[in-house]
Amino acid sequence: PSRTHVTSIQFEQDGDVVTGDSDGFITVYSVDADGAYFVRMEFEAHNKGISCLVMLSEGTLLSGGEKDRKIAAWDSLQNYKRITDTK
Repeated sequence: PSRTHVTSIQFEQDGDVVTGDSDGFITVYSVDADGAYFVRMEFEAHNKGISCLVMLSEGTLLSGGEKDRKIAAWDSLQNYKRITDTK
């Protein structure tokens, strides 16, 4: 689905690109054998826009929500399963 604005982007060492948008969704793009990007997954991470994405070295993605004022942690090695978030 088309989102309003990409508000944050993270480039991964394996070639994936992770974006956060103004609707609170995270989208993971991967590269196919021909070098073209495709949407591998997309999920709602926050109630409103995402202001920050940071990938830690062990594979944990941190996302910050600008409106819900939460920080969430996602395990990129397990299909971005939610680990925890601030309350």
